[in-house]
Amino acid sequence: MQALKAELPDTEVLGVTVLTSLADADTQAMFTCQTEEAVMRFAQVAANANIDGLISSPKEVEMLRAKFGLVLSLNTPAIRPTWAIVPGDDQNPERIMTPEKAIRAGADRIVVGRPIVGAKSPYDAVMRTIDEIAMATS
Repeated sequence: MQALKAELPDTEVLGVTVLTSLADADTQAMFTCQTEEAVMRFAQVAANANIDGLISSPKEVEMLRAKFGLVLSLNTPAIRPTWAIVPGDDQNPERIMTPEKAIRAGADRIVVGRPIVGAKSPYDAVMRTIDEIAMATS
């Protein structure tokens, strides 16, 4: 990560903590610890490498913000608007959040993929999502 940042100093480099599809049993098997501990381990590695930010579940945003402040940008996938039902969703339901809740928790950016891409009208889905975002900033 340090080498990549050194090679691309003007590029925002983000590290991934724990995939949002994983549950505690998965992280226990893979990393021999609970999800929150694994997230914090990977976040500390990223901070030590002086990269720019993290991609992490919105559930961990408050914990990450408390530990790292504004040093790392926090980017959250697994955002599910209140109106979204994603058929076959592989995200761990305990680690997803609505746009409003993720922003209020301290996310710098949210990623809303499948609810928009899979919508009958992506435009309407975007507009409904923007309405939810506006609720967080009002």
